[in-house]
Amino acid sequence: MADGAAVQLRPIVSWPRIVRPNTSYLLTVDVELAEPGAWPYAEEEYAVGCVFAGTLWCSTEPLGSTMLLLHRFGGTYGPVRFALHVGYNRPATPLVLTLLTGGGVPFHQLRLPVERAGSAAKPKRLPTNLPRLGADLGRWGKERYGT
Repeated sequence: MADGAAVQLRPIVSWPRIVRPNTSYLLTVDVELAEPGAWPYAEEEYAVGCVFAGTLWCSTEPLGSTMLLLHRFGGTYGPVRFALHVGYNRPATPLVLTLLTGGGVPFHQLRLPVERAGSAAKPKRLPTNLPRLGADLGRWGKERYGT
């Protein structure tokens, strides 16, 4: 690798902008050269790692390798994929994607905003006018079983 050599990368990220509780979604991450041009490295490929930070409202799970291989012609061999598992807490923080060098050194972070779906996303409360099960069951049980 040439001293001080660098290429500008453009991340390509697919994520849900609106999420519902207790639901899973697919996240994909890819990169491309921001400005195609001369490849400054001796190697044909450059490894880029992808990591999502954990939050209180969701977790991510890699679906295969989390390393992208950027080749000298400006693309990769395909995106990396993650499963996003959403819990019941309201998203208070964005998803945070960190891109790493092949050696594991962070070099770029992206904040991906996420909102919770409207009223359908809230857990439903039981109606307060339900019959009292204990009182009715006790009376029904005596009649039914003759005790």
